[in-house]
Amino acid sequence: MAGRSRLSLRLPLTVLLLLNLLFVLLFQLRNCGLEQYAGCLGQEQCLVLPDGQFNGYSSGELQTFMAKLGEPGRRFYAWSEMTLDLLYPLIYGALLLALLRRVFPLAPWWPTALPVLLIMGLDWTENAVLTGLAVATLPLQPFADYASLATQGKFLLVALVLLVLAGGWVRQRYRGKT
Repeated sequence: MAGRSRLSLRLPLTVLLLLNLLFVLLFQLRNCGLEQYAGCLGQEQCLVLPDGQFNGYSSGELQTFMAKLGEPGRRFYAWSEMTLDLLYPLIYGALLLALLRRVFPLAPWWPTALPVLLIMGLDWTENAVLTGLAVATLPLQPFADYASLATQGKFLLVALVLLVLAGGWVRQRYRGKT
């Protein structure tokens, strides 16, 4: 029975890891499409995506990004934000939650899920604002600041969850599984 429960825990993790890898590939393809719209396909650091900036971005950087894309590129970017980047938080959120539950099996459910839900909410907020800025005539200020804060908060919480996971994993290895 113990072998069966171990397999039942590994199978979802394996599927979630494979889905994460698939989305990383899809985002790379999306980025190539965005570089093509910007006219700099294959050039080093020609297009820096705002939602990948750990330290956030200014409204000027966002304006430069949108200008480089042009109208068709902004529509493509908005489409990718509302499809790929709408689904991806569900995938990586499920993976983070599964890892947290595996490393901390006795922890109460809601404190384990809360940081992951906050990460996903910040990501979706960032996506919605960036999509609005890409397709609508919204003023960059203050929306660029909101999106940048959501981006920074998302990456800060991801880093904290990964540190907690690393600490829990080390604790399990040295004290035995709980």
